[in-house]
Amino acid sequence: MKKITLLIVLLFGLSTGLKAQIRAFQDFFFVANGAHDYNDCLIFSPETFNILDNDYLDLTNNIRATPSNVTIVNTNNFPYLNSNGTINLTTCNLAPGNYYIPYDIYETANPSNISQTTFVLYIPFQDSAKDDYFEIGISGGVTPNVLANDFIDCHPLFPPYSEIDNVHWISTSNAQFTLNVNGTITVTPETPPGFYTFQYAYYTFNLGTSDISNVTINITNPISISINGNSYQDYNGDGITNVGDVINYQYSITNNDTSPVTNISVTSPNTSITGTIASLNGGATNTTSITGVYALTQQDINASFVTETATATGLDSYSNTHTDITEAITNLNISSGIKLNAFYDTNNNGTQDSGEVNVNFGEFRYELNSSGQINNVSSNNGTAYIFETNPANTYNLGYILNSDFSANYSVSSNYTNVTVTNGSGITTYNFPITATNAIRDLAITTIPISGNPRPGFTHTVRLKYENLGNQISYGDIGFAYNPSNYTHTSSTIPHYYSFNSNNLEYLYFDIGEIQPFTSGYIDIVLQVATIPSVNLNDIVELYSGIGDLYEDYPSNVETNYNNNQSYLYQTVVGSYDPNDKNENHQAEIDYDSYYIKDKLTYTIRFENTGTASAINVKVNDMLDTKLNANTFKVLDASHPYKVERVGRNLSFKFDGIDLPPSVANTQIGKGFITYNIEVNPTLEAGDIVSNTANIFFDFNPPIVTNTIDREFVSALGTKEFNHSKFSLYPNPAKTILNIQSEKNIDSIEIIDTNGRVIHKQRIDNTNGTVNVESFSNGIYFIKLHNDQNTTTIKFIKN
Repeated sequence: MKKITLLIVLLFGLSTGLKAQIRAFQDFFFVANGAHDYNDCLIFSPETFNILDNDYLDLTNNIRATPSNVTIVNTNNFPYLNSNGTINLTTCNLAPGNYYIPYDIYETANPSNISQTTFVLYIPFQDSAKDDYFEIGISGGVTPNVLANDFIDCHPLFPPYSEIDNVHWISTSNAQFTLNVNGTITVTPETPPGFYTFQYAYYTFNLGTSDISNVTINITNPISISINGNSYQDYNGDGITNVGDVINYQYSITNNDTSPVTNISVTSPNTSITGTIASLNGGATNTTSITGVYALTQQDINASFVTETATATGLDSYSNTHTDITEAITNLNISSGIKLNAFYDTNNNGTQDSGEVNVNFGEFRYELNSSGQINNVSSNNGTAYIFETNPANTYNLGYILNSDFSANYSVSSNYTNVTVTNGSGITTYNFPITATNAIRDLAITTIPISGNPRPGFTHTVRLKYENLGNQISYGDIGFAYNPSNYTHTSSTIPHYYSFNSNNLEYLYFDIGEIQPFTSGYIDIVLQVATIPSVNLNDIVELYSGIGDLYEDYPSNVETNYNNNQSYLYQTVVGSYDPNDKNENHQAEIDYDSYYIKDKLTYTIRFENTGTASAINVKVNDMLDTKLNANTFKVLDASHPYKVERVGRNLSFKFDGIDLPPSVANTQIGKGFITYNIEVNPTLEAGDIVSNTANIFFDFNPPIVTNTIDREFVSALGTKEFNHSKFSLYPNPAKTILNIQSEKNIDSIEIIDTNGRVIHKQRIDNTNGTVNVESFSNGIYFIKLHNDQNTTTIKFIKN
């Protein structure tokens, strides 16, 4: 009997071991969180819920039930149960509550292997407040209802929203926004434009407080601007996109409010704006009243596009100011041509490396098609452009140093038979300038930027100081004037010391460190005395000088003293001429004391006295035949420029200057160019150098300036030397030249007509002698130094 029982147990164990023990466990699903559909119902995600997740095909061996090994029997035909065990529904498919859904699973390979259970769904009550966005004008008002897009128990709310017992702010501290009991928001007038975001919720007795939602209110700017048109104009009609062409803009202004906006204007950093709008009604747009003109620069052409940024400003009905900004990009056609580039080549490698600056030490020269006509061109920044549309044209390119620099610097680059291929863009040709020695060369120029002095008016002069050397210098500037003629009013740099001596008032300015090839300015405002302290046609003088604070050290001695002093003689006038020409000497120049390497310094002033901006300004100047055109050098200009010279013909071009109408007692709408030049060595006593300029504003007829005459008169013998008398005799001299003076003479230099110093000598006395017997026969200049004063006298060696 025991044996039979054991056999039965063993057989039962074997049979059950061969059959999988399928098992389905009860599921409980709570639908509370998840994505919302367009009806604000929670989506029951199939990826999240599956009734097979806790079921087993073989519980003993831990084999999970999957759609591939079991079959689901939906015993109650629950419509949202899928054959793979997932459930597809939203909370809006079923009313809130608990749902018990029976189901069976059986082994697909053995249908008799079956298990039964249920899954439970809990559908909660749903209430949801949705985010809102409203726009309202500066005049304020009432927004639409925040409840209009909200839900309760998966159903939209409808007016009059009787299901809602309360709607309230969750957080707001702005008294200009009131959430009303009916769900609208009252906005106070004059609320500043901008975006305001607050949180709110609603409350029902049945469901409690809803979700928290955001409401964003955009208080719209009453004024908005856009650029309605931006068109390129070939201003000079040459068919090339170049400096001085323009972009024309048409601005569109819209009033986004219901009340008028007044006093509307548009500004732009670099565009000349014309027109305003006195008043613009609510909801209206104006596209014609305000226009702009922008003059192209070389930087724009290099970039091949222009970005315009414009700001509109206006007053709302409460007199509050509002602004709006817009931006537009205009693409430009690529110009093809040549860039001429002069720079100081610090390391002598022929390439412009980082930190190597452009310099204006002379003129670029180019010859077109080997015609023999040499065109000279220079600019304020050491570069120049030649645009070309004909690929058959050839250019020979070079650079010539000004006489002020040729003794210390050199340039060797030349290019021949250069052509420009259409569509090739800009090709750069470098002209590296080098120096073999340490050069210290401070220079100063006195510029009459306000014209001639007038009794009782202020008079402004500009001192331009430069470091033309390749070493750091430390500038000290002296300025002197006659206090009977002027009173110092102000200066852009305060003076550190002043004193009066010999009826002259001296001011001293510490400039500090001046880096190589850099410059700076001091504008000095003087009050001109009234009549009879000064009278019309009086000649008044100003003096400026520059030196290195540490010149006592041998390593800091100036290489070139010729540009360390600047005199300005002017005639007192009774009326103001906005477009004129000046020269720094007196009308009569002492021929005997005029050193051949001295310069005549001209300033041409121009002023836009019209009512609209001048896009381009051109100044033409024909040099007198008694001037050495090859020594022409620009010293300064009020605006970026390019000057072209063919022989004695000068043409200063201020392309794209966009000069506005002038404003009295300011430099707005005004400009100038200052240059110096040597006379020809063949100049004789009695010669008169005349000069006149023609000024062109856009396409208007030229304005002809006054004529400047400088007559060279001879008066060999006794000379004024810093308010003392001196004598130079015999003149002509054969062996010994005698010098006598009422005041001490420190030293002398003798210079030949080529500008070379051939003799130096200490005197340290009121008289002295110089042995000139070894000198070749000819004309020489003797430069006498006394304290900080210098004068130059011509003498002849027989």
